[in-house]
Amino acid sequence: DQRPKYINSPETLVYKKSEVLFNFYQAKQEIKKKDFVIITEGQLDAIMSTKVGISNIVAPLGTSLTLENVKFLKRYTDNFYLCFDQDEAGMNATKRAYEIITSIGGEVKRIDLINVKDIDELIRISPQKYLNAVAESEDYILYLLALIVNKNFDKDIVNKSKRIEELLNLVGMKKSQVIKHEYLKKISNDLSIPFEELKVLSNSLKQLTKKNFEKNNVNELITLQYDKPEKIFETRKFDPKELYLLALVYNYLSLNDDFQKLPKDFFCTVDNK
Repeated sequence: DQRPKYINSPETLVYKKSEVLFNFYQAKQEIKKKDFVIITEGQLDAIMSTKVGISNIVAPLGTSLTLENVKFLKRYTDNFYLCFDQDEAGMNATKRAYEIITSIGGEVKRIDLINVKDIDELIRISPQKYLNAVAESEDYILYLLALIVNKNFDKDIVNKSKRIEELLNLVGMKKSQVIKHEYLKKISNDLSIPFEELKVLSNSLKQLTKKNFEKNNVNELITLQYDKPEKIFETRKFDPKELYLLALVYNYLSLNDDFQKLPKDFFCTVDNK
C-alpha cells in the first residue's frame, strides 16, 4: 500500500489553509506560559508531541509557514523553535522560516531530532530523547556557524566562502544592532576573520537579502489606496479581503441584491471582477 502519509484537502474561498495553524487552540495557553512556540511540519508530529507533555506546538495546514502565520503567533510570543524534517527540504524550510520570523523581529532556535526524520519517529523511539531535544534547542545562527567550524573546508574554499556569506545574510536580517554586533563578534572569533571586514560584508549583503525577501513575498503585500475610493484595495496578485467578501455572498444569498449595487471597479483583480 503506497498511500501518502498526509492527504491535503483543497483551499476554498472560506477555508484558507495559509491562515490556519493546526493545534493552535490547544497550544495557545502553553505558548503564553512557556513564552515560545514549536513549529513543525506534520499534524501527527504535533499530536505526538502533545501526548508526551509538550503542547505548545503548531503545524501549518498543508502549506509552508506563511507571514500571516508568524504575525499571528507573534501576538503570543517572540520565540520560535523550528522542528522540521531533517532532510534537505526540511533544512530549506527552516531557512525560509527563519527569514520570515526575523523579518518581523522574532527570535529563532532549532530543535535537533538526532538523526531521525521527524518528531513522530523520535517519540516512538524514545519520548525522553524528544523532551531532551526540546530542552537543548540551539540558536539557529550558532548552529549554522558550528557547521562551518566543524567541517573541513581545506580543499573547498569556494564552498566555505559561500556558507559564510549565507550566514552573514541571515545575521544581517536581525532588527537589533546589539544582537547583530554580538553575532558578528562570535563569527569573527570562531572563523578568525577580522570583525570590521565581517561588518562591511554583512552590511553590503543586507540590501540584497531585503530585496530578495520582498520579491518572494509579493503575494503577501497589500497596499491601501485611499486616493482611489473606487478601488478600496490594490494588490500585487491577489487580495484575501476580496475573496472573503465573495465567500460571504456565496454562503449568504440574501446579500446578493446589495452585492449587485457595488460599482463596477470595486474589485481590483481580474478574476474577481
